[in-house]
Amino acid sequence: VYIRADFYKKASDSIMKLLYESGLRSVEIGIEAANEQDLVLYNKMATVQDNENIINFIKLHGIIPHLDFINFNPYSTMDTIKKNLDFLKRHKSMFNFFSKLNIFPKTSIYEKVVRDGLYSHRDNEGQDHYNFVNQKISILCNFIIGIKEDLIVNHNNLFNQMKWLMVYIPIQLTYIHNNHPVSRLVEHSLIEYQSKIQTLNSSINTLLYDWISDLLRVCEISDTEKLSENLVKLTQDKKVMDSIQTNFDQIVSLNKRVNRLNIYNSIQ
Repeated sequence: VYIRADFYKKASDSIMKLLYESGLRSVEIGIEAANEQDLVLYNKMATVQDNENIINFIKLHGIIPHLDFINFNPYSTMDTIKKNLDFLKRHKSMFNFFSKLNIFPKTSIYEKVVRDGLYSHRDNEGQDHYNFVNQKISILCNFIIGIKEDLIVNHNNLFNQMKWLMVYIPIQLTYIHNNHPVSRLVEHSLIEYQSKIQTLNSSINTLLYDWISDLLRVCEISDTEKLSENLVKLTQDKKVMDSIQTNFDQIVSLNKRVNRLNIYNSIQ
């Protein structure tokens, strides 16, 4: 199900118990930002503390939270980006850093972008584009989104597959645990696979966090004219793409084992 950040203010423990007993195991939360400036810009009517509270509330009741997020926008600053980064690392949701605000005609934020002289153009697919107040943030955003698109277009949709499997595998393990009588063999495998996906999740989040932290440092010390070149060089020197591929291969392998376990347990 999809919920807002203020859901924890409305749902009682008894309601959460009923939801869990009905089969609810995962929620998608409209977090969108981890800094007050962006939350106000998006008219979220929620605070950073609300965002922390809802995640903790959902976890407390044994349900897996997944975050919707908008990292880059025309008014992003190094401070807002760093706050987003730290929040996403803390909640192991670093894939959400690769996200950018879309603007749509007749919305208040679209009108603000036009009014502030940041509107750029509409492409052949009808998507509206904008410029950034901070030129270095613009270069960083284009680089980050470019990496995402490369992983999608030139690496067999790796980015989307990896992001989805990090969501799907824990839900699948929960399904196996809750919907079938579990033998000792299956129980042992569940423990092993739950530990493995947690390890892989931590590994990929640490990899992305360390790399992006370095990118931010490069942004702060580089001249604007050389920034794009320096971002590319750092990423190549750290062999980030190779490391992402290695983690992805391990996640795909684990997913195959989890699927086999589900089939095995279903026919027992």
